[in-house]
Amino acid sequence: MTAGLISFIGLYTWNFFDAVKVAKIKNMVLRKEVVDFQIEPFFENGFGNKVDSIVIGFSLTLNF
Repeated sequence: MTAGLISFIGLYTWNFFDAVKVAKIKNMVLRKEVVDFQIEPFFENGFGNKVDSIVIGFSLTLNF
């Protein structure tokens, strides 16, 4: 009975530390697979041959 109790406590303790280790590894993998995007304002004077036109909009950048 004593050996069973010691084995149970040892297994439970090892399970706790192993769960923390596995969670850290999975979080590192998820950080690398995240899609990142940026939206920035876009201004440009002139469009093609028309010098007096102004182009205003948004620029979208996706990183994955």
